[in-house]
This record gives sequence, C-alpha cells and structure tokens, in this order.
Amino acid sequence: MGGYGAYIWSAYGVAAAVMLGLLALSLRAARKRWDELAILEATGRTRRHRTPGNTHAMEPGDRETGNDAKTS
Repeated sequence: MGGYGAYIWSAYGVAAAVMLGLLALSLRAARKRWDELAILEATGRTRRHRTPGNTHAMEPGDRETGNDAKTS
C-alpha cells in the first residue's frame, strides 16, 4: 500500500466502529419503540383523531415545511 497501510486500515477501523455504533443506537431505539408500542397495545390505548377545533393538529405538508402548528 505504499507505506500508507496504517492510515488506510485505521480509517477502515474508524468507519467500521462508527457504523457499528450507529447500528447499536438504531437497534436500541427500535427496541424502545417496540416496548412502548407493546405497553400502549396492552393498555388498550388507540390513536387520537383530529377534531375540527384542534388547532394544534398538523396538516399533511407541515413536517416538510417546518410548520408544527397552524398560524392562521
């Protein structure tokens, strides 16, 4: 590798460590969400539906535009 092997392999090692760390964090977050879902299903809770007077309900394009609530 022309004398650069230590740098190349250390870069591979760092990249692999970061990817494994991200995988571990993702799996932990997914497990937490599955546990929360199981608790909600066990308690019989259902989704809240929008009501006509609910001004804090998000509209279909609000997440992309960054508008979390109606401003009108």
